[in-house]
Amino acid sequence: MTRPISDVIIKEVIPSMRAYLAKKLVEAYGLSQKQAAQKLGTTQPAVSQYKRGLRGHKSGNLFLQNQQILDILNNLAKTIATSDVNDYHITLELFKTCEHLLGNIAQ
Repeated sequence: MTRPISDVIIKEVIPSMRAYLAKKLVEAYGLSQKQAAQKLGTTQPAVSQYKRGLRGHKSGNLFLQNQQILDILNNLAKTIATSDVNDYHITLELFKTCEHLLGNIAQ
């Protein structure tokens, strides 16, 4: 039985994108895990798990092979690191990115 695409997005794709953002914030922008967690609206242990690949790793290859998606996520990471954005804005951008990703898959 095939899982609905909405389940895949919510349970795999968005956590993979959040993992990518967490790693980028810590590694490229020098934020502590606690700072990255605060900006992403999550916890420091979640960021630690993202960094170690224990969480949010199932669909990483789906978007890591797509330069447009990577560009979007890299721009979002820069915005998160350098601006005062809230979790709502980040979630909205992640959903827009999923919409873009779905458009690429449908082609």
